[in-house]
Amino acid sequence: MIDFDDIEEQLKSIPTLIKNGHGGIEAQMRMAPEERRKDVERYMQSGKNARLGAVLILLFPFHGNVYISLIKRPTYIGVHSGQIAFPGGKAENSDKNLLHTALREAFEEVNIIPDLVKGATELTPIYIPPSNFLVTPYVAFSREIPDFKADPREVEEILFLPIKELWKEENIKMGDFYSNLYLVKNYPYFDFSIGQVWGASAMMLAELRQLLNPNKITL
Repeated sequence: MIDFDDIEEQLKSIPTLIKNGHGGIEAQMRMAPEERRKDVERYMQSGKNARLGAVLILLFPFHGNVYISLIKRPTYIGVHSGQIAFPGGKAENSDKNLLHTALREAFEEVNIIPDLVKGATELTPIYIPPSNFLVTPYVAFSREIPDFKADPREVEEILFLPIKELWKEENIKMGDFYSNLYLVKNYPYFDFSIGQVWGASAMMLAELRQLLNPNKITL
């Protein structure tokens, strides 16, 4: 049986862990090439204004285990075409805050009802150079599986990732990736059962895997 009370306690401890040097940018950078580290450093030094956005990393029960919901983006002419990512998007003026942004986008894209989302906790914001976004990830949980429904304009497929795959070192690999706009060479990625996750989404997962205790979550 999944102990969601323990998961909730783990999420509550994340801000303190990050403050004490666990997780954070260093954890994210494990899944980024050296050039991304340089891009982040240049952004932090420049004072440049980035567009704000947020995503939702939702943990939920499925087949007696904990899973994470992700999406596959449709193919289009753009930097994130066809990528596996988290539901989310840009902040709107009507959003109360960035958590509101993440919840609104998750509802619009995959029908995650905000009232089901518990324990939402902020991870380290991540700068995405190709689109000039500063994206804040929120990790949360639902005690029941949401009634997932994909918005076909935004989502090609909804994907369920068994969370235990996060801690399998053999899932971390290096490879080349093609987009409609460029080739990325020698890039770290997660080779999961649902597909290859790289870029900002992989960096977010790298931080999450360092902050959560797998012995208390995986069955």
